[in-house]
Amino acid sequence: MAFVLLLNALFLLKASAVPPGEIFDYQVESFVSPHQFSFTLWEMKALWRKLSTLTLGSSSDEKRLVKDYFALLEEISRKKDTLSKLYASERTRYSGLAIWWVEKELKGLRQRQAALSPKVEKILAKQISEILKEEGLTTLGLIWPPLSIQFESPPHYLVIAPRDALFVRKGIYLKPKMTLGEQEALEEEIDELFNVSSLVVEVGGLSSYPAMILDYPSLEFALKASAHEWIHHYLAFRPLGWYYDYSPEMRTINETVASIAGDEIGLKTLRRFYPELAPPPREEEEKGAKEPVISEFQLLMRETRLKVEELLKAGDIEGAERYMEERRKLLVSKGYYIRKLNQAYFAFFGSYAAEPGHPDPIGEKLRLLRKKAGSLKEFIRLVEGISSPEGLDKALEKAQRNQ
Repeated sequence: MAFVLLLNALFLLKASAVPPGEIFDYQVESFVSPHQFSFTLWEMKALWRKLSTLTLGSSSDEKRLVKDYFALLEEISRKKDTLSKLYASERTRYSGLAIWWVEKELKGLRQRQAALSPKVEKILAKQISEILKEEGLTTLGLIWPPLSIQFESPPHYLVIAPRDALFVRKGIYLKPKMTLGEQEALEEEIDELFNVSSLVVEVGGLSSYPAMILDYPSLEFALKASAHEWIHHYLAFRPLGWYYDYSPEMRTINETVASIAGDEIGLKTLRRFYPELAPPPREEEEKGAKEPVISEFQLLMRETRLKVEELLKAGDIEGAERYMEERRKLLVSKGYYIRKLNQAYFAFFGSYAAEPGHPDPIGEKLRLLRKKAGSLKEFIRLVEGISSPEGLDKALEKAQRNQ
């Protein structure tokens, strides 16, 4: 407690010249600064890497190269799992040798991945761009900005929400090398010091330029994530992108549009270039169901969020937090391993309302708008000019009139 009081005093002294509306941001950023991710340094390295790969020629068998790369990522993932089990197991005189051997193998695999990554990034960017052109998502006949990706371990994202509401008050990107123990320690310190709800989350991609894409062993994921981040790049030149931070609702609209369009573009790319790896049509597509299929997890999370909102509106913060912990334990018992379920969790994941069953009506409205728009090009045209939450309703009315 004395440590917390001392930090509070230091923050107040340093923040004396900061405008009142920015004091919280200043104090949080000062506290987290040792863990913050440097975008400037990353962009410099990424630019140099892209410039050094401009002379890369085309592969004679691009499809095989891409499949080999993701098979390599799967092997890396297996080695990492083996290493985690070895570290967690009781040590014997043989375990040290086993750890040394697996780490040596993992290092070799990582070197092979680093050599292949630039070529695979270039291939996938070209393939996704072909689909974007076919869908008519061009600017003066060009894909703008040019699609550019880089496989990385993206930075973690620290989400900070107030305890009495479900919205992101502050978000800060953290170094990707932080251990789980370090993440939890940081969350506890921030919660106690600022009386907030915080959570460190992993992100699958980041709309830097080039876009950072998590080096996850799934081609489908890579294609969808790459397209998702490009949609953010595209919208950055239009009102929907300009007003991203205007309100939680605008953030949700932007992220949900990117999810809907990105998933569609990514799946079309997979079906075009790698049909043997494409998943079968979803159950509702096969049967022509009018209502989307909602999973058990989605139903449980919807129930939980609605109850939490009810408790917070009634001013019962402690009751809401006890309820979320009870529900987290229930989810874990059903095989859904959520480390922490709190206000920050719902504030962050609530921005992605593309999945059916999400309690935010924005998701349902955008799914309906996509259906009524007909083409993906028309859907993007209808949403790109939205500058307020009311703009979504107007876009939906316009689409209904045009039917």
